[in-house]
Amino acid sequence: MNRLHPTPDDTVTTYPCLHYRCLTGIGPRQDGSDYLVDFDVRIVGNGGPDSPGEIPLGDLQATLIRLGRAYEEGFDRFTIFDQRPDVLELASELFGPGFQMFKDTVEDTFPEACPYEDLLFIRRLVVNPVARGHRVGVSALH
Repeated sequence: MNRLHPTPDDTVTTYPCLHYRCLTGIGPRQDGSDYLVDFDVRIVGNGGPDSPGEIPLGDLQATLIRLGRAYEEGFDRFTIFDQRPDVLELASELFGPGFQMFKDTVEDTFPEACPYEDLLFIRRLVVNPVARGHRVGVSALH
């Protein structure tokens, strides 16, 4: 078996591991981008003590939108959402005019959701074929 490029027929025992890079604004909060935290995650499996090394299992790209912190600091939500087109598009689908409350369809679907809590925007999640069906994607999101 080629450990770096296993085939779907290979049996692989791994211990999941995440290697991630996190990007956000630094210093005193001055603009909306300070409330966006971007994650670039490489999902790998560690073979364990019998077979050391890493097996690539997938990758994840996400943005944490820190609405809770913005609410505590009295920062305008539109300024946060307006930092990037993808974030503004997501907010427009979830929130009503003024970006203060969820749309009725969101509230009906998720009655416990609070519009003042952080949002995790999953931009991309790829699970390599060898890892599919083993809850790798769910583990990475957790």
